[in-house]
Amino acid sequence: MMRGNERGFTLPELIVTTVVLVVLAGLSTLVLAPKVQVNERLDAERRMGVAMLIQGMNRYITDSGELPMYVPDKETNIGTSSDEYDACLATSEYLPRVPLDPKIGVAKDKDSNTVETDVIDCDDIETAYSAGYTIQKKDGRIMIGAGLSDGSAFTLASAQAPAKSN
Repeated sequence: MMRGNERGFTLPELIVTTVVLVVLAGLSTLVLAPKVQVNERLDAERRMGVAMLIQGMNRYITDSGELPMYVPDKETNIGTSSDEYDACLATSEYLPRVPLDPKIGVAKDKDSNTVETDVIDCDDIETAYSAGYTIQKKDGRIMIGAGLSDGSAFTLASAQAPAKSN
């Protein structure tokens, strides 16, 4: 029972407040959903890029019976600068195109102009690139990885090179 000077919320006030909260929740979902969808699409492209690189490495290993030359033991970026591993040099016959990460992969022509592309043609020796993927040799396999939108990493391993017979 209410007393004369005490006052609570009226039914219309509660309804209006509830409607405002529902509208705000709906709008926040509309604002955040596209970002989630974009990140999922980018991560799917990254997984496909890693799979494409591993597939080329596996073809090389199957045909030659060994790992590609000069793959570093420590995690290294794939690209053409001096501190990167150029996947085209070692495996161009088996990996004719190198995919680029959809966000951080970069290709530049001979004049250092950025080239809009999602893959590098390994026959195009005038294009420099940084793929946005990493590579390393570990436990007799090639490991290729990509950073995902949530900060985690996605890594695939190649087939193991057959043991050499004496």
